Amino acid sequence: MGKLPPKPPAPAKQTVRFPPAPPGFKAPRPPPPVSGFTVCQAGGDPHVRSLLLPLYTCNDTGTITLSDNTYFTVTARAVRAPLAAGGGDTTAGGASTLASVSIRLKRATTGMASTLTYSGTKTWKNAKYGTVQVRKYKSRAVPAALWVTIIAPAAGATGMCHDARACSAPVALPPINATSVLSNKAVSACAKIKTAMPDMIPACAWDVQTTGDTAMAGAWNTANADYAAAAKAVKDNVYRYVI
Repeated sequence: MGKLPPKPPAPAKQTVRFPPAPPGFKAPRPPPPVSGFTVCQAGGDPHVRSLLLPLYTCNDTGTITLSDNTYFTVTARAVRAPLAAGGGDTTAGGASTLASVSIRLKRATTGMASTLTYSGTKTWKNAKYGTVQVRKYKSRAVPAALWVTIIAPAAGATGMCHDARACSAPVALPPINATSVLSNKAVSACAKIKTAMPDMIPACAWDVQTTGDTAMAGAWNTANADYAAAAKAVKDNVYRYVI
């Protein structure tokens, strides 16, 4: 039997060298998980809720910051609204409602620098950066007011959507069983809302009673559907960070 051929020599070790990074270069950050986006909603008295916080009520007036995040800043102009006779709001002069919503896009992260202001039903949507959906509603006591539903980055963001301490005038709502404060009519109107969360019913009933208009329950029903759709979009990974 003949000899086997000799083994070929091992390949020489090679060192791959990359050119040096240019001055001031910063490696791009990895994308955060899907949970990097949150949903927030404000409206009514106004009441604020998000995937990060339980529902709370804030009677601040003037310009309030709802979300100041990586891509944009959402502010709202909150004004005093008259209440129906016998309304039990704990603040002097009536409840606060949202009269307009402004969105300021940040050039550094979006390449765009503009401010959009809505005082009626309208939606700003960007598949990369988020959504701001504004709806206008009316009641007998409040001629025009807004609900706003926001999908926005959560990491490092500030504002009432991300920290309840951003509200300087919080209001404690009566519990659902406080029959001396909340009427059965107001509670019943709100209990019919589909997929209503327990903390949402007293907030809705509070709005119905302070305005004296059961149509407020319809506004809550629409707002709740908007919130559920936005939460589903985040869960389904519709939005992703791109920087």
